[in-house]
Amino acid sequence: MIFDIDVYDHPETSAFLKDELSLLNEQIRIVEGLEHARARLLAKSSLEYNTLSKCDVFMRYANESTPGSNFDLEIRKLSLDELAFCSISFEDRRLKHVVHHFKAANIRKYMTTTHVSCLERQEIFRRLNRLCAESEGKPFKEIYSSAYMVYNNFLAKGSMESNEMDVETSLDPEPDTMAKQPGSFEFPTARWSNIDKVFPAQAANAIRHAPQRIVDPEITDCVRSKFPRGRSEGDAIVWLDIGSNGALPFLPTYRSGIEMEQVRAIFGDAICDAVDESDLRKWEKRNGRLSTTECVKMKVFCHMELRIGYDTTIAKKLFN
Repeated sequence: MIFDIDVYDHPETSAFLKDELSLLNEQIRIVEGLEHARARLLAKSSLEYNTLSKCDVFMRYANESTPGSNFDLEIRKLSLDELAFCSISFEDRRLKHVVHHFKAANIRKYMTTTHVSCLERQEIFRRLNRLCAESEGKPFKEIYSSAYMVYNNFLAKGSMESNEMDVETSLDPEPDTMAKQPGSFEFPTARWSNIDKVFPAQAANAIRHAPQRIVDPEITDCVRSKFPRGRSEGDAIVWLDIGSNGALPFLPTYRSGIEMEQVRAIFGDAICDAVDESDLRKWEKRNGRLSTTECVKMKVFCHMELRIGYDTTIAKKLFN
């Protein structure tokens, strides 16, 4: 921590501290904007003009950003909800300061932590739709339309009914896992070389387009896992982050679960076999659920959770 450094004892750190404080100030500016927007969402059932007018500012910066710049690349990683929330969070002066430090991963982290969402605020989307109509052929319309299409497909697939939704469990309770409990074995990162070996190219590419929190060309925390302390404590869990533009193939076919054929096609043989060896999958098959599974879920948009067997070799393949 920079606060543990006494600059009088270590004057050689002054340049480093200056850079760190500058970065911290930009992060604070971003969070302050997000906090102001969240407060307005909580306080008002309908947002006022001054808040909605920030959408115009956000769109202008998106349209004027240099292709391939930090801001241009990062806003393309935002989901529809994240894009809408960001559009009401920054006035011109604040956005001017933070465009070079804007990270989609940080926006997602903030929204997940604070449980904030704009999806029910139609006044924001009316404003954005109008701005898009006035922005024909410009980057913001492309970005917004892409995020909107992915979200609508997510809703459409989620509304489909499964013929296997109801499973009788009274005599055979669903198996639990202790993987999420304190003390479990944690693998917080994976090597890209291992990801490329385990996952098919489509899945590996989708993971590469997820917002990155670790700046390291060799590893990523977009693939991580937790294992229980022992076999008797249940299945292991693997989490995947994927880019919003590549999310469509990963959406569950049914409201309840995903087809096993889809699991194999998307995630490859190694992952599908590991899923098939999980206690949960074995329980599903005992109870007549043969073609779909709850072992693969999209917990939050673009955030996948996979439940795999404890005794599989996935840990060695992904996290060695």
